Amino acid sequence: MADVYRGLTLAIFFLVSAVAGPAQEVTVAFSPRGDAVSLILREIKSAQKSVDVAMFYLSHQELTDALCALAQNRRVAVRVLTGTWMDQPAHRPILDRLAQNGASVFILPLPGEARMHLKCAVVDGETVIAGTANWSRTAFEQNFEDTLIIRSPALGHRYLTHFNSLFAKATPYDAPTPDKPLVRIKFPHTERYTTSKRGASFQAPRAHKISGIARAEVYFNPGREGIGQLLSQVRSSNQRIDIGMYLLNDPGILQALVAKAREGKSKIRVLFDAGMMAGKLLVQAQALWDAGAEIHYFQKDRDALHLKTAIMDGRFVWTGTANWTTGAMDLNVEDMLFFDSPELAGLYTAFLDEIQKECKSFASLARSTSVAALPQSQTAPPTDFLRGLPITGPRTNFNNLTRDPIFPSFPARAAVAYLGDEEYLPVLLKLIDGAHQSILISMFVMSETTTRAEGQEQVHRALERAAARGVYVYLLLHMPPAFRTGSTNTTPTGPKSFGPRALMCA
Repeated sequence: MADVYRGLTLAIFFLVSAVAGPAQEVTVAFSPRGDAVSLILREIKSAQKSVDVAMFYLSHQELTDALCALAQNRRVAVRVLTGTWMDQPAHRPILDRLAQNGASVFILPLPGEARMHLKCAVVDGETVIAGTANWSRTAFEQNFEDTLIIRSPALGHRYLTHFNSLFAKATPYDAPTPDKPLVRIKFPHTERYTTSKRGASFQAPRAHKISGIARAEVYFNPGREGIGQLLSQVRSSNQRIDIGMYLLNDPGILQALVAKAREGKSKIRVLFDAGMMAGKLLVQAQALWDAGAEIHYFQKDRDALHLKTAIMDGRFVWTGTANWTTGAMDLNVEDMLFFDSPELAGLYTAFLDEIQKECKSFASLARSTSVAALPQSQTAPPTDFLRGLPITGPRTNFNNLTRDPIFPSFPARAAVAYLGDEEYLPVLLKLIDGAHQSILISMFVMSETTTRAEGQEQVHRALERAAARGVYVYLLLHMPPAFRTGSTNTTPTGPKSFGPRALMCA
């Protein structure tokens, strides 16, 4: 009976609908290191009545400061909707700060693996801020993303109506009483935000404003009305289809693209994130390649191609939060935006052209899915470091991508030895210092004080060195109940010292 109730709840929550009409003005900003943050700050600062935000992940300091500053003022009503991903110990301080400074914060619970995956805002009910980017520094400074500022009362009304239906089903967030008096927060400066990241070679083009777009539509998921419209355009395309996509595993979408590629009437180019180059997802890319599509993939340490974008025949643009996956279409709370604008299509196509220069051709991976079948020289380099392992990275959603992951097989040797107490630490440090790819540590307790755990500081420093040289460090720790509920008395100091280079799970 509970399953039936949850199914009915989803149906009531998220009836898919679209609104079509002109957009008075659309400004598009691309990332990384573009104008997106400054544009968002200006829109938030211009608010006269309300700012409504629906965000999967929110951590950007300036943007959270802006929301807190508005909420403190009380002149502008600030509402923030997020999902259970943010309602975790590592992220709750952000929600606490928003709520304590006057924002109304809500958590939207969803059944099973469904996610509240929106990344958008509405200012004064008339201007929509949308796109693929979470409001985080990673999104704006490292990833390939888009951010759109859409001035359209009709679109703003549709988003706000949808937001209200979600807020009605969400749970108010219960923030703890602050330990100290609140400090007045100044609204951040709105100049262009860039980064001085060492080694950063790519910087997105400046923002571009387009007036008089004849047609703009939004479709809300779960549901398939939006993807149905997109597939209709795929089938009728007669020139070219350009796609930048983080994830694709939906059979209907894949079949339509494969059929169009085999038909040969339209050139198809797909730029994937490296997350598509493993397991069953690699098979999807291989199918497109075999059909004649041009495939490239982006792989760079801690950066991602996070777009969910398609350009049809140099005229139609699709973007939004929805990956082309069954989960995004049938489970998640998402948006899919459609524009009829040759000028906007040209901007997106040029952006993909630049991204392609940072990508690798799929030709290097095509039909080489079994590492065991490769020549010995490729599987056993002189360093004895295994190659061909599934691509790793700071990701947490692999279990949601496929029920039955299939990774390439590879030969390996292993040994087990018992170590005495005096031998354990030197061996552990040697293993950490020799790691090439990833380190996973599952630990019940990491002491808060170095005097109570001899050698722990050496382990901390070794893990920091590993993260600094590009090894992914994953920590799975026991989290005391008091820490989960917000107490500061039991906060483990050790894991926090690794900073943003380590992923800590509790």
